[in-house]
Amino acid sequence: MPDDSAFILEPVPHDEAAKWIADKPIVSREVFDSLLPELKARAFLITGIEDANVAQEIRELIAEVPEGAQWETQKKAIIEKLGPWFDAEGATARAELLLRTHGFQAYQVAQHRVMDRQSDTFPYWQYLSLGDEKVRPAHVELNERIAPANDPFWRDHNPPWQWGCRCRKVPLLPDEVDEIRAADAKRPPEAKRVLEGTALKRAREGQLDAGPSKQVDIRSDRMRGKSDGYHFDPSGLTIPVKQLKERYDEATWSEFEAAAQANTLPDGRTVWQWLNGSKAPRKTKGAPLAQATVSTPTPAKAPATKAAGTPLKGKLKPAAKMPRTEQARVEKVLEIIDNVHGDGPLTDIPVGNKPGKALGFFRGIQSGKAIEIQYLRPKKGKAYIHPELTLAHEIGHWLDHSGQGTGIFATNNLATELATWWKAIQDSQAFKGFDSLSGGQKIYYKSPREAWARSYAQFIAEESGDATLLGHVADILTEPLPNRQWETADFAPIRDEMRKVFESRGWMQPTAQTP
Repeated sequence: MPDDSAFILEPVPHDEAAKWIADKPIVSREVFDSLLPELKARAFLITGIEDANVAQEIRELIAEVPEGAQWETQKKAIIEKLGPWFDAEGATARAELLLRTHGFQAYQVAQHRVMDRQSDTFPYWQYLSLGDEKVRPAHVELNERIAPANDPFWRDHNPPWQWGCRCRKVPLLPDEVDEIRAADAKRPPEAKRVLEGTALKRAREGQLDAGPSKQVDIRSDRMRGKSDGYHFDPSGLTIPVKQLKERYDEATWSEFEAAAQANTLPDGRTVWQWLNGSKAPRKTKGAPLAQATVSTPTPAKAPATKAAGTPLKGKLKPAAKMPRTEQARVEKVLEIIDNVHGDGPLTDIPVGNKPGKALGFFRGIQSGKAIEIQYLRPKKGKAYIHPELTLAHEIGHWLDHSGQGTGIFATNNLATELATWWKAIQDSQAFKGFDSLSGGQKIYYKSPREAWARSYAQFIAEESGDATLLGHVADILTEPLPNRQWETADFAPIRDEMRKVFESRGWMQPTAQTP
């Protein structure tokens, strides 16, 4: 047995977490999308930023947090750096997201390294949530659960294993686990904290016992076959290239390696040089990210559905006096949608920023033409504004209304084309959560039209993998009425049914035909 003095029983040293952040290379969106899932968390991307120097400065500000810098001080500095590309509300939200994502990942990777080295002495790990109202239901059920440190269970449930997850894990000695077993002896099976036997086997498969004949779905994106979903495996984040290669078939790896050797980072290294240990200069004069040399073959192991049908671009007409930043926002959302699906029934429609007291609205069809879409742009001091997701939501209404009465597509086809989508909606936990409401509010949130618009917005977020849209979904899940969007696992059946509908309409290429 190793000398006890070799073990770290205090929190992980700050400098290791700081180094993890500082060593992340700055990448463009094109380079990021070409990376294998295990590598995306090793890179540093800020969607919407075109200057690598600014991105590098923001990365360094985040790296100073584990070294003792104040969170709010760094956040303020990051907001200032984001100023030229975002309005005040957007910069604040993005700064918080960047700090939370990269900072928490860094601590978890550093902590995992220590716990992995110490697993002979601490052979059990315990899952812990923060225990507040923002914790996802599946993560609530996992709280305090214990599994062997080397068990496959941790590959998919190693915090943070979902977008915005704030959970963590801690090491336990065998004596500590024995005490917990003894304390749980009289508890029902589903309440026992130590996962073993059949309970551990089910947990590995993504099902957690939660009562007699009741199972909680805890499947990760990887377990659901979503190759483009959120992926965080701290052991995979630190493995050498040689071992990473062993996880993939020859064709997939050859395609990825070719892209890695062709793609150039703003600091001058190729992605392949970075992966093989080539160090970047301490201070670099990064080229604009938009000028980085990129090649973007899609890894064969991570196919993405592609749009078909008619592009939406050009059909949404910004108002003449709309600010330039909002015109760019509209174009961005349309580009995201066009990368996911095309359409058939949509006609031109004006869009503006005057929704009154609402976050947004769509005004219907008259004489075969849509009237308008309005959405609220970020305002200083006003919370719960999600402009990109709101715009996608209203486009969902636009698509719905454009098909009504034409036999093309609409939520009034619930008995035929959208029957399985509607069943998936009704079976979801978020939708059932509206049962606690009353009166008009309940009728509104449980209406097929509203369910379609909300599910459409999340469909676009998850199919595209866009960080802004996914961030909006994650934010809503922490707000006073979280059921307006779905947890990833809860949404998966809905997403599958929507994809089938779009594919059958010829608006998305069939998944099986994607190379």
